[in-house]
Amino acid sequence: RRAALRGAAAGIVGLTAIRRTNESHAAENLGSFGRVPTIDQIRSADPSYWMLVDLINDYRGRLGLPKIALSPRLTVVAALHVRDLATRAPHADGASLHSWSRDERWSGGQYKPTDKSSWTIMWDKPKEIVGYPGYGFEIAAARVRDARYALEAWQKSPQHSNVMLNRDTWADDRWQWKAIGAAFFQGFACAWFGDLADG
Repeated sequence: RRAALRGAAAGIVGLTAIRRTNESHAAENLGSFGRVPTIDQIRSADPSYWMLVDLINDYRGRLGLPKIALSPRLTVVAALHVRDLATRAPHADGASLHSWSRDERWSGGQYKPTDKSSWTIMWDKPKEIVGYPGYGFEIAAARVRDARYALEAWQKSPQHSNVMLNRDTWADDRWQWKAIGAAFFQGFACAWFGDLADG
């Protein structure tokens, strides 16, 4: 299975969109949720925690694909990562948007699409942070105005659209997504897809 993961991960790169914004958004942390929120708590929170999930599922629905279940655990990972990108910039100096800073809650490091030893920085992050049982795969965008701009940027990128729509490398049955979490913060957007249900 690791070989399949390596082949899939090689096609994922962080997407930097061209739009820049000075807007400030309310989704700064998950303090009001506690460790892992319920779906009801996510839905009653700021839209920056759930709007991207709905937009991605609407996009899939227009093409006849089933919705992906909202995952509280992947929502936490997405929310933490957009804040990490915005405040600590682990992607600086040309590193991938899938990179993480070092923190007491997770291990940090640079994700490099050409370096297999770095791929677990993405795959294992949901398990490391919140005990998600499967692997996590992320698409990310920087310098986007809001969730809709992020979706538009991903739709224009075949690599990112393929992840959202289970196409090409992601068409195999093992990648029929069972869970999704996404967040937007200060120009950064991250969507995490999981291969197992968040139960």
